[in-house]
Amino acid sequence: MIHRETAEEYHARQAISAGFLWDMVKPDGCPSYAFARSAFNPKPLPQKKARELDVGTAAHLAVLEPELLEKRVSIIDADDYRSKDAQTERNLAIFNKRVPLLRADYQLVCDLSESIEQSDAAELLFGEGESEVSYTWDALALQWGAHGPATKIEGKARADRITPHAIVDLKTAASASPDAFQRAMARDGHHLRAAWYIDGWMESAEPGEVIYDYANVRDYLFVVVAKEPPHLVAVYRCDERALGWGRTLYKKALSLFREAQESGSWRGYGAGEKIQNINLPAYAENQLIYAERAGEFDADESEDIPY
Repeated sequence: MIHRETAEEYHARQAISAGFLWDMVKPDGCPSYAFARSAFNPKPLPQKKARELDVGTAAHLAVLEPELLEKRVSIIDADDYRSKDAQTERNLAIFNKRVPLLRADYQLVCDLSESIEQSDAAELLFGEGESEVSYTWDALALQWGAHGPATKIEGKARADRITPHAIVDLKTAASASPDAFQRAMARDGHHLRAAWYIDGWMESAEPGEVIYDYANVRDYLFVVVAKEPPHLVAVYRCDERALGWGRTLYKKALSLFREAQESGSWRGYGAGEKIQNINLPAYAENQLIYAERAGEFDADESEDIPY
């Protein structure tokens, strides 16, 4: 189902999102951590916002909803927030639910938008399509289909842009290089997000129904623009292997969600053990093994290590 709603309404919707799922299965996540930060929590934890996130939010407005840029952004006429006047202006902007931007940050947003307009990605973001599209579906059907629980739980997504053939995700980053994006994908779960959004889009319509005039959407594309000059732009697609891992992860998270719903308990780290054995990370142990083989330890210093 397609929804006409604001970003605030979307985030308040009590449904399963890609971010919620990633918070459950990322290396430092768990169900309790995900629940505390989600709309399922009656008193969700406040989200800390960094200055770089304000630049990203404003860049999205400049590219995807330019008509709203002036309404939602407050330009702070200062070089930094050291002065009391600048701090007061920033706090007033936040109170009025506007994005505060220093002069240099606002210029950066304009430069990023201009770079995208002049790039090969321009058609994806300025051509045929619609921005900020929210949609929902039966989330548990992605995991269990008709064999799922009788109670349905909504899955939700809010696409930056839907085009006739792809869901487009705009990202601002320190670097738009392939290596930097691969690291960001592993850190932030972009592969889970892509799989969730594609599968959810397909699940959000009845078989044979033409949804939103974009029935052939089968792709998920990341448009990444670098915040460092010359603001290079790159377009990325997760390969089938990465998407497969993304599906594996979101299905694992759905199982954890269903377990929490049935038990009424959002468990923390571990599987309930009071004390957990912990091992060295593989890279750290490999360093020690190489050092031992190089003769950096005496024989009696390593004789008790179990291999």
